[in-house]
Amino acid sequence: TVLETKAAKSCEVLTVNFIELDIFATHPKVKRDTYCRYVGKGGDCTPRENEVVITSNWPETREELANLLRKCILLRSCDNYSAITTEARLCGCPVVIVNALPEDTYRINDKLSGLALNDTQEEINKAKATVIEFTYDYYVQMNLFDKQLAEFIEVTQK
Repeated sequence: TVLETKAAKSCEVLTVNFIELDIFATHPKVKRDTYCRYVGKGGDCTPRENEVVITSNWPETREELANLLRKCILLRSCDNYSAITTEARLCGCPVVIVNALPEDTYRINDKLSGLALNDTQEEINKAKATVIEFTYDYYVQMNLFDKQLAEFIEVTQK
């Protein structure tokens, strides 16, 4: 099969951006004063008293979601695989993956920038300290798309 070819085994990953970068971006003048929780497909994930709950239906628009994430001090996500964890970090909001599993991977460029894999203060502090690195790494990764696409075409069209 194609996957078993030497060329395919050495091929880099093709990363396609699916986030609206003109909407999900940080704005330094916005005051962060809200804690949020996203349940998603996370099952049993009771919000804390002070958390605003984000659902698949609320906020109603992508712009409203981005505005909320920019105001968010910390997002706790009960859904291990959701675009909201990327969108939040692009808005400068660190994320706690509430139900993170040891075998799960959330890395970009082998980093966990802006993510805490448990709710300890040490992990949260690390996420807060590195969330800006995520935005930089994400943009670097997206700028590699043309090169990755050319390599993909070369490998798959032989």
